[in-house]
Amino acid sequence: MSRAARVATILVSHDGARWLPAVLEGAAAQTRPADVIVAVDTGSADGSADLLRDALGADRVIAVPPETGFGDAVRRALDHPEAAGAEWIWLLHDDANPDPGALAELLAAAAADSGPSAGADILGPKLREWPSLRRLLEVGVTISGTGRRETGLEPGEYDQGQHDEIREVLAVNTAGMLVRRSVLDSLGGLDPELPVFGNDLDLGWRAAAAGHRCVVVPSAVVFHAEAAARGLRATPLTRRPRRGERRAGIYTQLANCSARSLPFQVVWLPVLALLRALGLVLLRSVDRALDELSALASVYARPGVVAAARRDRRAHREAAADPAPAGHVRSLLAPRWLPYRRALDTLGDAASAVADRARESAGERRWPLLLAVVVGVFAVGVLIGAREAFGPVAGGALSPAPEAAGTWWRLYVDGMAGIAAPGPAYLPVLALLGLPLAGSGAAVVGVVLLLAIPVALVGAWRFLGRVVERARPAADPPLRRWLVAWGALTYALVPATSGAWADGRLGTTVAAALAPWLACAALGLGEEDCRDADGLGASGPGASGVPGPDADGSRAAERRWRAAWRAGALLALMTAFAPSAWWLAVAIAVLAAVVCPAARRPGPVLTALAVPVALLMPTWWLPHVLRDPAGILLDTGRPPAPSMGGVDLLTATVAAAGAPAWWGLAVLALAVGALAPAVVRRGVVGCWIVVASCLAAAAGLSRVDAPGSGPGLGVAAVVVLGAAVAAVVLGGTGLAGLLSRRAITAGLVALFALPALGLGWFVAAPASLDEPADDPDIPAYLLQSARLGPGHDVLVLSGTVADGLGYRVHAGDGTRLGEDEILALAPPDPGFAVAIRALVSEPSPAAVEEVAARGVEYVVLAAPADAAVAATLDSAPGLEQASTQDRDARAWRLASPREPATVAASGPGGGLVALQGVAALVVLVMCGPARRDRLRAAEGSGS
Repeated sequence: MSRAARVATILVSHDGARWLPAVLEGAAAQTRPADVIVAVDTGSADGSADLLRDALGADRVIAVPPETGFGDAVRRALDHPEAAGAEWIWLLHDDANPDPGALAELLAAAAADSGPSAGADILGPKLREWPSLRRLLEVGVTISGTGRRETGLEPGEYDQGQHDEIREVLAVNTAGMLVRRSVLDSLGGLDPELPVFGNDLDLGWRAAAAGHRCVVVPSAVVFHAEAAARGLRATPLTRRPRRGERRAGIYTQLANCSARSLPFQVVWLPVLALLRALGLVLLRSVDRALDELSALASVYARPGVVAAARRDRRAHREAAADPAPAGHVRSLLAPRWLPYRRALDTLGDAASAVADRARESAGERRWPLLLAVVVGVFAVGVLIGAREAFGPVAGGALSPAPEAAGTWWRLYVDGMAGIAAPGPAYLPVLALLGLPLAGSGAAVVGVVLLLAIPVALVGAWRFLGRVVERARPAADPPLRRWLVAWGALTYALVPATSGAWADGRLGTTVAAALAPWLACAALGLGEEDCRDADGLGASGPGASGVPGPDADGSRAAERRWRAAWRAGALLALMTAFAPSAWWLAVAIAVLAAVVCPAARRPGPVLTALAVPVALLMPTWWLPHVLRDPAGILLDTGRPPAPSMGGVDLLTATVAAAGAPAWWGLAVLALAVGALAPAVVRRGVVGCWIVVASCLAAAAGLSRVDAPGSGPGLGVAAVVVLGAAVAAVVLGGTGLAGLLSRRAITAGLVALFALPALGLGWFVAAPASLDEPADDPDIPAYLLQSARLGPGHDVLVLSGTVADGLGYRVHAGDGTRLGEDEILALAPPDPGFAVAIRALVSEPSPAAVEEVAARGVEYVVLAAPADAAVAATLDSAPGLEQASTQDRDARAWRLASPREPATVAASGPGGGLVALQGVAALVVLVMCGPARRDRLRAAEGSGS
């Protein structure tokens, strides 16, 4: 850049006397000094203003009140007469000491007419920590979807030249920022709503949206003390730096995000703030949790300010000569997955804190620490075994997920065109899960699979703990805890050892995760009048053991009804993924009413069974009943449903991908032995009643000829093994008085070999959910063509004339998760089968026309292509040869493809779905505690 380019340095100071001498010396020692330096002092009380006047002259120092923000101070300096003609503005903080060549490097990069910095309007240096001088602070910055400042650096990372390339970034720090005066003016300067923190990110985002480029020039170095962020000085604007940083991030995100993503951000940012605050409380950082919540409240309490900021930014984008496309700005933001990695780090910190707390409280008793180690090893093993869930998954019964989770909403509301069948009931659940996962369908499926085993573990731990507490409250506490831990770990592996996880049986996997939670809620249905279902005990006059007004039958009845609503809600969720679950619940309720007097209260039990029917009636039950009642039993996923015999049900072998049958047989054998201790025999018999109920229900369901996949019995196998595990845990508590402590310890060690072997099998199991999302038999260009819509379908032929030919039609993106069940209910098209048979045997114009009328544009003969079929299709009139990637495959294009007649979708529509949503809200309200219960709890805690 020519020497004639005028540069004005603007230095803003507040109580920076400890750094100012070095900063002023650094600014004066520049190899290419600025043409003028204008300083602004914001009410310093430590002599900073005098230092500035002595170094620069009184006429170049502007004094403003202490509450003046950085942006307003810069604006005052820009109005100074000596800064009026500057082409470039170099911003400095009073705690930012520039290297002697910093300004020269920035100006040289700005003057480059080629390379990464060509045409840059905002340039920034590499920031190092002051006084350490070697630690990196920033080499350009960006912002995540949660409003967090992201540097891309590791904490404490040293500068070894690893980030020394010039590159475009979203923003650079105002400590050393070089910006064109014209660009700064056109953008309206720094936002006054960001007085200290975040103004650089906001300016960079606005500049990028207006088509301006921001680059980082690592050869320019500035040493920054970060006095405000580190609390090294207190000003009226930086007394709570963490709160200021979070407020700036949230405001910047809401003010600059696209209109399309704004509703999601408005809803999701408070959820993230609450989750982060909870995590900080667990880490004993209550002050940071309060900063998080108060920052959120300060932004959301002034929606008009955010709205005005968005209008201002939209006006600047519209006035820009060459605004940047949205995709370019998005590429400069932090990756969408980054906040979730941060969340995992936070969870890891919380887990470490909990482990530390457990170790401190254990004292002489070593079992809590040892149990924590066992669970930790189990968790690591599960993460390794579930490694496939960290990416897009498909295979077995699991079809690839759609790219956008919103596709599930449309499929559920509108259905599939031309098929009068309802969408599976689990679609709205997956769509709702997509909201916190940036709308990614693949992420939803991965998270569901990844969390299935941990959710089952926690639920089983809770359920078994309550069961043992009721059956054997006087049992040895260490023995009881170890048995509950064994049962929870063993049951949590059922989704994996059954083969449901590896075979992509999403319905069975989710049902296994929900089953212990449902069982725990169902325990409240059999509460006796003198027991407190919530484990709070009696209160009031009856607290000493004498029944009082709060321990009468009316309170017990309220608890039973609340348990009924909770059990009904969980059963509805379980039925949505595994339709057979409702019929199993009916069978268990009927048999329990026959043998268990406490279960003969019909009201709560019938309510629990009626809730799933009411919730799913308008969009799922009723359409099936009117069209094909057997469709209610349709298994989740690709057909066919796994064929399961009696042994498979007893050993919980859902698919061939499961663990060896001896694993389930071992649990079953232990459950038989659990009948021996007489003290717990009643509870163990109850577990076997559940087993008998499931086997009877499965025998009846297996006789139903359901279309497509057929009835899914995987949930029956899961419940059978879960009941067997509960029987073993109960039986183990009954051995406390029969065996010596040494024998019990040896037995526990032997017991834990079972989950260890199951976990080892899960870790070593070969990959099974790595099926490619696209059909490998179809060339890539044909897949792209199919995505154009109706009239571009691909007919895939496979097999040989000798062994039989099969066909399938690839339309759009292909069959995605949620569409298998609908397609299984589609009526057969005999005319299409006849046309294909004629096409491959005696092709005629009529046969080609019939195929084209179904919307087929291409015909693919999958490898290895049958020579006879290929020769027949080569001679077919109306077919033109097309290219394929596999030399053993063949492809043809119909000379006159046609778009099929449009058939309206036949889904339930938004009205019924909205009605279902209202019903779900009512059920959730009924699941909560009554108001008087909350008041009693508050009074009890107050006393």
